[in-house]
Amino acid sequence: MTVALRGDPPGEPARPIARGELIGVHGGMSQVVTVDWVVDTGAEITVVRQSVMVQLAWEMDAAGVVGHGTTGDDPIAIGHGPDLVLDGRFRPYPWLGVKEDDEGGDLLGVDTLARLGLTVVWDAASGSGWLL
Repeated sequence: MTVALRGDPPGEPARPIARGELIGVHGGMSQVVTVDWVVDTGAEITVVRQSVMVQLAWEMDAAGVVGHGTTGDDPIAIGHGPDLVLDGRFRPYPWLGVKEDDEGGDLLGVDTLARLGLTVVWDAASGSGWLL
């Protein structure tokens, strides 16, 4: 299976973006939030911004692990998160980092890519590619 990647922002050397969803259950109701993931082969773990988790009304089962991003000093809480779906088919391992703030983007890290056996094929000049 493949997942199409698009470039963002247009007209600049583009970063690969994969559209996906986070799906969780809160108060007995299914919650779905669409996420535009920046495919980041330098990120060791998949991370979302706090505002995404707020949309899900999700209370993460924290594993008591805190990390730090390479571009900032703000802590990232790591725990069991909602299911992540790419192209309606893939469900990666549910470890997820949550940024304390909304700086940067939502990152699809190498942990998810490796668990799913996905390879990134990306042409920055054209702003197009695939997860294979």
